[in-house]
Amino acid sequence: MQVRYDKVRHPAILLTGAILLVLGTPAFGQAPAPQWDDPNDMTEESLRQSFAPGPERQFANDVLLGARDQAIEAARHLPQGVNTPGRYGHNALELAVWRGDRAMVAALLAAGANPNGLPYHAPIGFLFDHESNTARDAEIAAMLVHAGADIEGDNENQIAMNSACSDGNIPAIKALLALGAPINTAPEGFSPGIIDAAVGTHWRAVLWLLDHGGSLWAADRTGLTLGNLAESAEDLYERGLVLPDDNAARLEVIERLKQAHSRWPPESADRVLDMMSVGQWPPIHSAGK
Repeated sequence: MQVRYDKVRHPAILLTGAILLVLGTPAFGQAPAPQWDDPNDMTEESLRQSFAPGPERQFANDVLLGARDQAIEAARHLPQGVNTPGRYGHNALELAVWRGDRAMVAALLAAGANPNGLPYHAPIGFLFDHESNTARDAEIAAMLVHAGADIEGDNENQIAMNSACSDGNIPAIKALLALGAPINTAPEGFSPGIIDAAVGTHWRAVLWLLDHGGSLWAADRTGLTLGNLAESAEDLYERGLVLPDDNAARLEVIERLKQAHSRWPPESADRVLDMMSVGQWPPIHSAGK
């Protein structure tokens, strides 16, 4: 039952309400946190507000507006220049990459911006998410890598290759490989990209990766492999959750595993972990294939 209080007339209730109103004002430190006071809120306003009020925020604002000359001039008056950090470690180059602003990225790099940003805020980690423009992001990735960025730079648990593979974005994967991204390894805490592609049921991308140096025996830290993922995807296909072209690619991956003398049905994730622990993964008889 919903209780309604349309009219409040009792003096005690009025007094209580007044006290609560006063205590909830900024003067008493009880005001709710502003909406941008959240390190995971990746909106333009939250990024702007993460920089300290005054010259630092003006600098961030210039970057977000694409005002290159003003941004570079503003940075000259800041102790850390173009590498001035925001509250949660955001940096101007990260903001420019987030916007997809190639001209601003170039201007900041030319002014001395660290291409790797700050720990866990690598600008390159923003690239190739599911809403991005692949051609534009490929150009920005090349700019960053040529300036010295680590192609596996981590931005809040996101790296470019895994984003591309998770979306089955073959043009993005191709661009990253051309820039030197590893194909069968990943930083600690991440899966090889080919496993992320398989988890996302992007079997055409898996097949493309296998044709360009990917390993049939890739595995993540939980024991997921192409084999056990391909087997479990049969049910997903029957439920209409795997596209026909991706399912055809999945069947091709299974055939390649069988031709490589992989056990079928494949080893479970737990069994793979056991094999890893004693140095038996990849399967010894197939390690070179």
